[in-house]
Amino acid sequence: PDSLQTSDEISNRLYNIFTQAVIELKSGWAFTGGIGLNNHHTQILRTSVIPNIQFNSNYNVEWSPRLAVIKHLSKQWKLYGVVSKGFSPPSNAELLPSNSIINTDLQAEQGWNYEIGVRSVLLNNRLQLSLNVYQFNLTNAIVQRRDGSGADYFTNAGGTIQKGLELSGSYQVFERNDGLLKQLLIELGYTYSNYEYSEFKQLNNNYGGNNLPGIPLHYITAGIHGNIK
Repeated sequence: PDSLQTSDEISNRLYNIFTQAVIELKSGWAFTGGIGLNNHHTQILRTSVIPNIQFNSNYNVEWSPRLAVIKHLSKQWKLYGVVSKGFSPPSNAELLPSNSIINTDLQAEQGWNYEIGVRSVLLNNRLQLSLNVYQFNLTNAIVQRRDGSGADYFTNAGGTIQKGLELSGSYQVFERNDGLLKQLLIELGYTYSNYEYSEFKQLNNNYGGNNLPGIPLHYITAGIHGNIK
C-alpha cells in the first residue's frame, strides 16, 4: 500500500424532455414523429487536494429527433422507414482516465440512423420474416489515446459509417396442447455489417476508410426453441 493518489466525488445529472405524436390514416399509412431535448452535466470534486478543486463539464445541449413511417401493404406485409438522431455522453471512466487528468472538454458522441425495412406474417402467423437495411453515421466519436508514460486518455477525434443488412425469420413447426413437447420453433438470422472509420485522426495521420476492428462482415445465427410442459 502507498499514499492516496486521487480521491474524487462525482455527480451526474441528466435532464430530458420528450414529446411524440402519432398519425394513422385509413389508407394504411402511419406516421410517428418525436423530439427530445437533453442536457447532461457532470461535476467532479477532487477531495485529495487542499483546498478541494471542482471541475464542471461543458456538454452541449443535444436534440434527438425521430421520424418513423409505416405503410401496411396488406394484412401480411408492411413497409417501414426510420430516421433518428441519438447521442452518448462520455462515461466517468473517459472523464477520469488512468492518467488521473480530468478532461472536461469531451463532448457527447452523436449519430444519425437511417433505416428501411419490410416485415411479414404468413401461414396463419406461423412464419414471420423481417428484412431491414440501415446506415448509422457516428460523429464526434470518443477515441482512446496513450501519453508518454503509457497511461490512457480520451478525445473526440473520430467518426464512423456503419452500413448493414439484417434478415431474420422464424417458423413455428407446431403448437399443441397434448404430448410432452407443446411447441417447436425454428429461427434463422443473417447480418451483414460493413463498418468503417470515416475519420480517425492520430497526430498527423488520418485512418479514415479503415474497417472497425472486431466487427465481423457476415454473422449467422440459428436456433431451435421447444416448450415442454
